[in-house]
Amino acid sequence: MPTITVDKAELYRRLEREYSTHEFDELCFDFGIELDEDTTEDVEDARAKGLPTPPPQLKIEIPANRYDLLCLEGLARSLRIFLEKELPPTYTLSVPEKLQEVYTSPLRPYFASAIIRLSRPMNQLEYESFIDLQDKLHQNLCRQRKFVAIGTHDLDTIQGPFRYMCKDPKEIRFAPLNKDQEYTAKELMSVYEIVAGKTKNIFIDTTATDKTKLIEPVKIIMPDGSSHLSPPLAPRSTTASSSYINAATGLTLSREEICKLLTRMSLNASPSTTDADALDVQVPATRPDILHECDIMEDAAIAYGFNNLPQSMPTTNTVAKAFPVNRLGDVIRKECAMAGWIEALPLILNFKYLNRPDPGNYAIHLANPKSLEYQVVRTSLLPGMLKTVRENKALPLPMKIFEVSDVAVQDPKAERQSRNYRRLCAVYMDRKAGFEVAHGLLDRVMQILGVPFIEKKESDGKYGYYIASADASEPTPSTSGPLSTLASSLKSALPDSKKTWERDIVIGSLGILHPSVLGNFELTRPCSSMEIDVEPLL
Repeated sequence: MPTITVDKAELYRRLEREYSTHEFDELCFDFGIELDEDTTEDVEDARAKGLPTPPPQLKIEIPANRYDLLCLEGLARSLRIFLEKELPPTYTLSVPEKLQEVYTSPLRPYFASAIIRLSRPMNQLEYESFIDLQDKLHQNLCRQRKFVAIGTHDLDTIQGPFRYMCKDPKEIRFAPLNKDQEYTAKELMSVYEIVAGKTKNIFIDTTATDKTKLIEPVKIIMPDGSSHLSPPLAPRSTTASSSYINAATGLTLSREEICKLLTRMSLNASPSTTDADALDVQVPATRPDILHECDIMEDAAIAYGFNNLPQSMPTTNTVAKAFPVNRLGDVIRKECAMAGWIEALPLILNFKYLNRPDPGNYAIHLANPKSLEYQVVRTSLLPGMLKTVRENKALPLPMKIFEVSDVAVQDPKAERQSRNYRRLCAVYMDRKAGFEVAHGLLDRVMQILGVPFIEKKESDGKYGYYIASADASEPTPSTSGPLSTLASSLKSALPDSKKTWERDIVIGSLGILHPSVLGNFELTRPCSSMEIDVEPLL
C-alpha cells in the first residue's frame, strides 16, 4: 500500500481536534487505513539536541485503490465526512463564457484538462502537497507516466489555444513555473526544483494512452475534429441491495440506516422509490474504487465498524486438517531437502521451449496476458525449473533444485473447465548429465512413500513402479515425457481396500534433456530431469 506523509498539526487543525497517537491510530483503523509512524518523539529528541528538524509528521498507509486519499487535503476531507463533521461534497463545473481550447495529437490519443481558480495563492505547504499528489499519481495510477502524464501550468503567464504535439527535447524552450530563465526540455530535467507557487490560476493538462486511466472545463478538440468538455464530474449512479448488505455483514439495518453509513464514506445514498429492497447510490468522481455492489457493502461495514459487527458460532462443527495431497507434498519437500536438493518457486505462467506442441485442448490460455511469455498456465513444472537454472547458472556446480507444486490443464468435465495436478519436478545440472542422480532422488522419494520398485515383466498383480521407454505407453492428459517415461503398475495390496489401481499408469518422466531444449534456455551444461504426478501415490 502507498504511504503518505502529512503535517500532523495541519491535519489535526482540519479535523478540529488534537488526538493522541493511540486515538488517531484507532481512528485510522476504523476508517480502513493504518498509522505507520508518528514522528513527534523523534522531532522532540532532535530539538532537545539542538538539531534542525521539520515539524512532527504522520506517516499513513493508504489502500492502493483510494487515490482520493493520497494528499493531506483529500485525507482530511474524507475523515471529516467519516466523523460527520461535514457532508460529502457535490462537484460541479463552472463553465465560463469563453472556454480554453486544446488541440490534441494522435501520439497520445486521450486528453483531459481542467482549470483551478483559487481565491488566493497557495502557500508553501499547499503547493508542496499539490506537487506531491501529482508525483504519487504519476508513480502509482499513471505507472511512472507510462499510461498517463499530468502537467500543471501558471495560467496567468500563458494564453490559449493550446496544442499538444511532439518535438525534439532540444527544440522545446520555455520558462517553467516560478522561473524567469528559459530552458530546453532536456535542460529542465536537471534544473527544475520545487518552490512555492505564487499563482491563483492553474492550468492542468493530462494525456494518456488508455482513457480508463485518466483523472480527467476545457474544450478538447480531437485530431478528427470532434470535441468534448473535460472533466466530466457528474457522479455515477448505481444501486445496491439492503438485504445483500445485511446478509454479508450479519446486520439487520433499515435502508435509512445503511444510507447514513454510506454517507459517512462519501457515497450519497437514498432508499429507492421503485424497489423496496434497493438503495440508489451516487458514486462521486473521486471514488474510482467503487466497482461492484460488494464495494458498497464493504464501505457500509467500515462505517459501522468491523469490531462492532455481530459475532456468532458457525452452524457446523469441523476439525481443521491438511488436505492429503498437501500433506503428501510436505513429506516430499522434506525428503528432497534432506537429500541435498534446493527448493525453487518459479512463476506458474509458462509453457514454451520444451518441444511439446499444444494440441489445442490441453493448455489453459489467459484472456488478458501481461506479456507474450506469460500467457499460458503451466502444464509442466520443467520450464520454470529450467528458467531458475538459467538465472543461477553462474553458481558452483553441481546444481540440484526441485519443486512440488501444481500444474493445470483443460478438463471439459470439470466445473471450471480445468483441473490441477500436484507434481514433483527435479533438475540436476553438472559437467555430466547425471541421470543416476535424478534417478536416485526418485528412488528415495518412492522408498519414503513405501512404493517398491518392480520389474515390468513381474508387475502383474504387484504394487509398485517401474521404468519404461517413453513410447511404451501413451501419455495421459496429466503427464507427458521428453525422453523416457516413468510408468507404474499400481495394484491394491490390501484385500479390503476400496481403491482399485490400474495397470501401466504413466505418472511422469525421467531422462536427459535434449540439447535443443537446453539451447532454448541458454544452457550449455547437460541436465537431467525428473517430473512425476504425486497424486496417484496417495
